[in-house]
Amino acid sequence: MAIQLIGHTTGTIADVETTAKCLRTVVTPIVFKGSYAISYSTNSTSPILATTTTTNLAFRNTTSNIIQLNKVGVSLGYTATTITAGQITFSLIKSQNAYTQDTAGTQIIPSRLRTAFPESSADIVVAAFPATLTAGTRTLSSQSFSNVSAGSVRVDNIGVGPNKEVGSISSLWDASTSYYPIVLESYDGFILQVITGTFAASSAPSVTLSINVNWDEYTGY
Repeated sequence: MAIQLIGHTTGTIADVETTAKCLRTVVTPIVFKGSYAISYSTNSTSPILATTTTTNLAFRNTTSNIIQLNKVGVSLGYTATTITAGQITFSLIKSQNAYTQDTAGTQIIPSRLRTAFPESSADIVVAAFPATLTAGTRTLSSQSFSNVSAGSVRVDNIGVGPNKEVGSISSLWDASTSYYPIVLESYDGFILQVITGTFAASSAPSVTLSINVNWDEYTGY
């Protein structure tokens, strides 16, 4: 039994079952574009002792495609003679209306996890900690959507790993443990902020910050 829906003028565009009169429906499929990742280390010889907040990654979607954020991880290593106190907090904050990208950083080209995938729609810049990005045009959420902190509790140690680091497996975001993914539409994005407490040290530590991000992209969602 053929019917027409309002708004269409020609052709049969829907059917119902002859007996049950049930409408046959098909859910619009999610159109997969590709999977992508970045893994980047910022090596800095600039020491950090004072309390500071820096923006070290800015990620935004510049097209009408949909980006689903899968994982974000961080690693922080440092060198110092002796540290008796200190704290690091990593924060992910969602951004909207990110019409111009942050500056004073390094542009990162995403890796395609399969050669056949087209280039990513993501626009990404990073800054070597403890330097910071200069904010572009964007509106940040009032609250972060993920935080992880580590603090020094003994001499010459900060972090949770055997080498005084927040290890690369320290996850700031993992979609597999969430009830709903982070979905970035046109000119949505997020930033990574690094917040440090004052360090008590006999020599100012120099640091290496590593950032790992994995995401999928869709042309229909």
